Amino acid sequence: MRIFSEIKQTNKMEILISFGGFYDSIHSDNIEENFSMELDCRGLIIVDEDYEINYKSTHSNYSKAWLDRFNKECGTDLKFVGIDSPRSYHFTTDKIIAEINDNDRQIFYEMTENESFIEWADPQLRSREGFSSFYDGILDLISKAKDDEGVEALLIGMIVDWQIEEGNINDDIYELDYELDYNESVL
Repeated sequence: MRIFSEIKQTNKMEILISFGGFYDSIHSDNIEENFSMELDCRGLIIVDEDYEINYKSTHSNYSKAWLDRFNKECGTDLKFVGIDSPRSYHFTTDKIIAEINDNDRQIFYEMTENESFIEWADPQLRSREGFSSFYDGILDLISKAKDDEGVEALLIGMIVDWQIEEGNINDDIYELDYELDYNESVL
């Protein structure tokens, strides 16, 4: 069944990727663990005020490496734009901002035909007790995405979320290779 047969050509589109963020997550644990190992390898014993990770730079480096990993797993070429960090972490966490090209959009649209994706996504878009959905399931979202770039970005975000879960992108995350950035006074 061909759900999304043609995509309209666009210049560039940015999407948000919910990779797990840096607030109290496996990603923040990974950074802290790697920093401790780096210091241990250098034989440094320090107290907290003697060192400081440059989190902004390290988070950027980490996000780029995570996106490279995602691209390799999914056969895409998303480009890192930045990190969308909330002012408060009460309801959400950091997301990667990525630029998507038309070829990658086509790759993702083809995934909307996967029964596993439909089974995964459809219940999330159905109204239920305590939740009133703007969409009547995944097929409704797909049809509305054809005419609305904001809805299209939402659809692609759902496909990416499914790929993260289905492809186990965050499994063995402690093997991710990225550059830690910390103050020079310690090292």
